[in-house]
Amino acid sequence: MAGERLKKGSVAEWNHLVKVEEAHTSDDSGSFYSCACGEESRLLAYLDEAMERDIFCENTSPYLRCYHYKHQNGDFIFFFNEAPFLSVESVITLKGYEPGTENACWYDAFDNRLEPVQRDNDGKIMLRLAPGEASVLYLGEPQEHLPRCKEVRRGRVMELDDGWRLAFRSFKEKAFAENRGLAEAYDEKSGKAGASAGAASGRLYNITAAEGMEEFAGTIRYEADFMWDPDRDGEMLSIDFGAVYETLEVWLNGEKEAVRIAPPYSCSITGVVKGKNRLTVYVTNTLVHKYRDFFSVTMPVEGSGLLGPVRAEGYWE
Repeated sequence: MAGERLKKGSVAEWNHLVKVEEAHTSDDSGSFYSCACGEESRLLAYLDEAMERDIFCENTSPYLRCYHYKHQNGDFIFFFNEAPFLSVESVITLKGYEPGTENACWYDAFDNRLEPVQRDNDGKIMLRLAPGEASVLYLGEPQEHLPRCKEVRRGRVMELDDGWRLAFRSFKEKAFAENRGLAEAYDEKSGKAGASAGAASGRLYNITAAEGMEEFAGTIRYEADFMWDPDRDGEMLSIDFGAVYETLEVWLNGEKEAVRIAPPYSCSITGVVKGKNRLTVYVTNTLVHKYRDFFSVTMPVEGSGLLGPVRAEGYWE
């Protein structure tokens, strides 16, 4: 561990179970690294006593990672949930800060905005991360511009699993195939049928699992129209797109709303209008479906496109 010395002889019984070594870095910064070696169960117990924790997580979260950066204006803590399928939900405390009295907020780097923290009955900060999600927590001196918690009223809930219009553009092309998807074009060349069945139905499906589309690499455009009343259904819209492979770009009524490159594929939209709204989603997969190297040719690969389920919920703040 860099920059923090382990207590070699803090507990006598550890001396013959755990080996601790230190080494300085090669530069002139004076930094050093501590290394502890031993049986896993004993090593973890030793580290629990030998190191001073500054971040405490109430619930066991083996896939939670954090990086603590101390600045003159406060503390910045980067949290990342490495679990591919498990969420993290726990209260956290930071050494040196009294729960309920610290000034804190979350920083959403994707949308470049600050969000208020949620607290439990004891004033401790709630940490909630979806699988693969990351977030930055700020704690520091009181700032007038930092966000405060607002009461959120829930509105209409809408499922968008059908009624989609699909168009395809391979990585070699500049324009989307209008009216007929690239799936139909692939069918004509290969003589295979069925690849365009999902596109014709408007349902969401795994693009590269369709016959004739196994090697598709490029961008799929999804379009869907829906009716909305901001006064009745919600002034803003929160959309969870479910499973997406690989990158997601969201537009509403011709305005770009959000970009996501990793889970969770969800966002809040403010440009919803009364009447008809057009939601446009661009999903781009990777070249792994087109080009397989010698080492990965037998390995399973993820799907392609917007798989959903897509769930939208209106709300007011």
